[in-house]
Amino acid sequence: MERTKKNTEADRIINTKEAIELTSLSYSELIRREKLGNFPKRIPLGPSRVGYSLREILDWIEDRKRERKSSTPTKHKNGHHLHIRKGVKKIGRLPKDWIEERKSERVKDRSI
Repeated sequence: MERTKKNTEADRIINTKEAIELTSLSYSELIRREKLGNFPKRIPLGPSRVGYSLREILDWIEDRKRERKSSTPTKHKNGHHLHIRKGVKKIGRLPKDWIEERKSERVKDRSI
């Protein structure tokens, strides 16, 4: 029953700190996603100790990468584009709609 180093490495149980480092998520976000069923479940190791399967965490990361490739990241779920201004993400209307609204406001202002 000989295992390669790669298989042994991927099968090991990691602690919560390592899971946080691998995913770049906070502890509360890991727990929240786990409760929603969007993250691998913890493995109880003792009365006050838990761990995560490294293989499951790596699979979860690969799933996120596949989702990134198959989705259109320029639109938010509500159909609006995601604008980035000076490093701050802002969800807003499509620029074309905004321009059309501004034009109609100018026309209304001129008629008053």
